[in-house]
Amino acid sequence: MNILMVGHSGAGKTSFMAGMYKYLGESAEGYGISAKKVNQKTQLKRMADSLVSGHYPAGTDVQSKYEFAFTVHGSDLIPFNWIDYRGGILLSDDPDYNDMDKFMSAIKQADALVVFLDGQKLSQAGSQWNMEYDILISCIESSLSVEHNSWFPISFVITKCDLIPDGASFNGLDRFSNLFSQIDKSDKVGAMLIQCSITPKFYKLPFMVLAYSVYGGAPIYVQRSNAAMESANRRAESHRPTSIIGKIFGIGEQILSTAAATFDLDWETEYEKTWAAEHDAEVQRQNLEQLCSCADDLKNKLISWSNDGYVQFL
Repeated sequence: MNILMVGHSGAGKTSFMAGMYKYLGESAEGYGISAKKVNQKTQLKRMADSLVSGHYPAGTDVQSKYEFAFTVHGSDLIPFNWIDYRGGILLSDDPDYNDMDKFMSAIKQADALVVFLDGQKLSQAGSQWNMEYDILISCIESSLSVEHNSWFPISFVITKCDLIPDGASFNGLDRFSNLFSQIDKSDKVGAMLIQCSITPKFYKLPFMVLAYSVYGGAPIYVQRSNAAMESANRRAESHRPTSIIGKIFGIGEQILSTAAATFDLDWETEYEKTWAAEHDAEVQRQNLEQLCSCADDLKNKLISWSNDGYVQFL
């Protein structure tokens, strides 16, 4: 599963990552995430520990791609990539068609999108950040037409809400009203809006964003996985001997393979390749069934969070 995050520099993506890992990282109970690379695990732990002590990690700490597993009670369920899109379209005041093509390519490979909006900028009156907003809005509007074979979840995360004075309004959200209206009318996408504060005492909000991404992205991921399994099954069948002569040779291979194992020789027969592929496919099917069950549970959690006012569905 690919979860793509976009947002301008300084929007709070690094602190969000630190908070998400602090709340979910290497959890042995309930839902969690497990970093698959040792260097990334070390980096994320350092960022989370820094957050606990009241020091927000530097924006340069965030990598462009993290490899995780979504876990249930400490066991890996599915792998997912958390990808920070850093294309030129978000770095230039005048992006070109090539920049948009690269962004659209990233969207097509994504199962969910997380959009980070700097709450301090949104709360400021005036037109200082209009160009920044409009480029981001243009990117997302273009992505609404992408076919994902299921509805596509977009999380809009307003960051730094703990730094905004009481009573302040997010004036900049007015520029997003047309985009939100398009999403509301679309049967291809869905969206959630959440106000996020990452503080040393509260880390739960990033889980809500991950829950929405996994819940919404699960059908897309399941379809992709089923297609991959069908292709793998066809390849596995090509290794299965079908003729009488082929089966005789297959049995002979097994005898020789057993003898080779005695001498610690690494030799895999055609039958063994088939059996291994069938076993892997069965494990994957079981994981997909559990993912669908988890998606239903996450949906119920999201409804509860919406009723409690933590999130707003668009």
